[in-house]
Amino acid sequence: MVSNFKYSDFYNVALFLMKGDIKEDEASIRTAIGRIYYSLYLILRDKAINLGFKQTEYDGAGGSHKQLLAFFEKPPNKIIEDGDGKVFLMIVTYFKPLQELRIKSDYKEEEIKDKDFELAKALLQGLKLKLQKFPRWDLIE
Repeated sequence: MVSNFKYSDFYNVALFLMKGDIKEDEASIRTAIGRIYYSLYLILRDKAINLGFKQTEYDGAGGSHKQLLAFFEKPPNKIIEDGDGKVFLMIVTYFKPLQELRIKSDYKEEEIKDKDFELAKALLQGLKLKLQKFPRWDLIE
């Protein structure tokens, strides 16, 4: 049986977690930030794989999440030649701070507040808006 799951469902879960009184719960805020991050990470990972991304070529960058970021920071020359260099720069501009926020919410003991969630949401929406100008990079599922 094929699943109807879409990566954007993670975003919907994040919004659900931040409704009403739940958003006062730091665990919900941390989880919501993670769901926003993964709604973007998985889409970018799939797009990168379609462009020839191989984790083994970025082993020095760290784990799979850092390797994906490294791919967008230093893409193969063919991608730059195809005119996607500007798109990659946009992706890094929005994805890197979202990745840092996800790391903070998952691993750091410092307090996370709903303003951190709002920042995560703004980063995702900002990137989606920018990429709408590039039809093959539209992130809406």
